[in-house]
Amino acid sequence: MPKKYMQITLTSSGGLEKTAVYLWHPAGEVRGVVQIIHGMREHMGRYDDFAAFLTTQGYAVLGHDQMGHGKSGSGDAAFGFFGEKDGPKTLVKNCHRITRLAQKRYPGAPIFLLGHSMGSFIGRLYILHYAQEIAGFICMGTGGERKLAPLARALAEVAVRTRGHKADGRLLDKLTFSQYTRRCPEEPSRMAWLSRDPQIVEKFEWDALIRPYFTNAGFRDLYEIQIAASGKQWAGRVDKTMPILLVSGSEDPVGDYGKGVVQVYERLKMAGALDVECKLYEGARHEILNEINREEVYYDLFSWMEEHLPERKATT
Repeated sequence: MPKKYMQITLTSSGGLEKTAVYLWHPAGEVRGVVQIIHGMREHMGRYDDFAAFLTTQGYAVLGHDQMGHGKSGSGDAAFGFFGEKDGPKTLVKNCHRITRLAQKRYPGAPIFLLGHSMGSFIGRLYILHYAQEIAGFICMGTGGERKLAPLARALAEVAVRTRGHKADGRLLDKLTFSQYTRRCPEEPSRMAWLSRDPQIVEKFEWDALIRPYFTNAGFRDLYEIQIAASGKQWAGRVDKTMPILLVSGSEDPVGDYGKGVVQVYERLKMAGALDVECKLYEGARHEILNEINREEVYYDLFSWMEEHLPERKATT
């Protein structure tokens, strides 16, 4: 199937690396914009089908391959590497550059932010700083508080000091993901936790833009992001008026099979969030946009955005 997006290149917020940006444009008037922050190890090309669906509904879609992912980065940049320091801040700033691009290309159009998996945690940090620039946040495949994250971060820091920032973090990978397939033990792939659709799992494993391991520094930054976005204080800092939709599969290990997602929902409600919803798709695994019931998910997300579509601002 031919790709439906166009691609441009920007300079990252650090000014050294190139950022690959993907854009999907509807044929008619732009009713709104969806900015996607992809997950760990993947890239924006994997969102082609979902983005194409949104364009048929009048939505423009854009997103970027995050640092150390896909087609972004300089030739010698390590996969899964966000810098020797301030990686989380750089990732959030890069996302804001994409928001600015959306504002420039589609002036006055409301922007919905969708963050998946690692992208959901980055999105949770993003809305602490740039809530006024988006119309709503779809938090997909996220998780609750990581009680072992401080220990994992400390182990990652040791790995950085002993083996280097850009050394592959295969031991940290095993620590993080070794239990993710425990509810699908009869399936041969270690990535079976992504989806019940075996073709999706196979495509992920054979995707040339997906490589097996983050760097040690990348894992350190991942744990740092999880800590910052999942602590008890986070929900209290979120703009109370921002519409937020939490969506996940009931069999998603990242969300502790629904428990972590519900924890996020309850903390937001306790903090006074005025418009927050939570939906778990029964039986679905981590990538609900790539699940066997993906069309249901597509229409649910579209319907939620339609319900939260503000009057379009006057174009200047």
